[in-house]
Amino acid sequence: MIKVLMFDLWDTLVQGDAVSPHAREALEVFSKFENEAGDKLELYLVSDEETATPSRQPDLAHDDFIKLLDKLDLKRFFEPVERRVMFLTLAGSAEAERQAFEKAVGRLGIPAGLDEYLFISGDAKRSSACRKMGMKVLRFDPAGSRDADFDDWAEAPQLAAPLVAPGSSFNRKLALQFYLSVVYELDLVSINYATAAGTIECRVKKSFPVTIKTRDGGLAKIHTQLPVKAVVKVNKKGKVSSVESEEPNAEELAESAHFIKTLEDNKQISRGGGKLKGNETHVLETDEKGQKRLKHKRSTAV
Repeated sequence: MIKVLMFDLWDTLVQGDAVSPHAREALEVFSKFENEAGDKLELYLVSDEETATPSRQPDLAHDDFIKLLDKLDLKRFFEPVERRVMFLTLAGSAEAERQAFEKAVGRLGIPAGLDEYLFISGDAKRSSACRKMGMKVLRFDPAGSRDADFDDWAEAPQLAAPLVAPGSSFNRKLALQFYLSVVYELDLVSINYATAAGTIECRVKKSFPVTIKTRDGGLAKIHTQLPVKAVVKVNKKGKVSSVESEEPNAEELAESAHFIKTLEDNKQISRGGGKLKGNETHVLETDEKGQKRLKHKRSTAV
């Protein structure tokens, strides 16, 4: 049973001076994961000693490193840092490497052996060494090398879920919800778990453009979310291989346009920022692509 998720920092959670794309959001998902006993997983961070301590003053270097984690908005996932953040030097014999990791295990203060750890790293050599020690390992490589398990952190929870707790529908839903949102801009509503192996049928909310007549007699194209069926294919490791979602029919689009027009006529759509006023229950926002999106904010006006 997996009790601890251990993460490498450099070339894994962080590339260069920035957090890897989707890594911070993946940590949010991992922080909610449960093991087979229903307990939350411990999140643990390790860093190469030589890269984590640029100063020759160990205490100062450690303080600066923790400040860096805070600046990158990663520190909150590994608190208290005195127990969950550790510098490692694995440039020795296999026995020295094992002892370094066992020391890390001891600092957690929970009864967990190396076989109860899932280690996620971008370092090929370290990943191989950890596998030989009996740890479960997922290797990250943004270049998508053949021996890597994933190249996008949006995929990491999907791969980790069956390793952490194979029978957990809770973890599976969290992971799929995250992946569909980040990669396909789909909001997961429900999952049908009674489907064939390798296939996940679900209901999602997907954004579609709807054309309506405005109060001034003009036409406006507004993107709104509509519920549709989606089919997700996954491989034996749990990695998503394809996602297909349905399109709404003409009647459903017409109903949506009528609904938006009713909101418009009743002055329930806010086009400005700040607090909703009067009858307003929805907000019309412009996204980074210049598309107008309707978002529901409250059920009734107050």
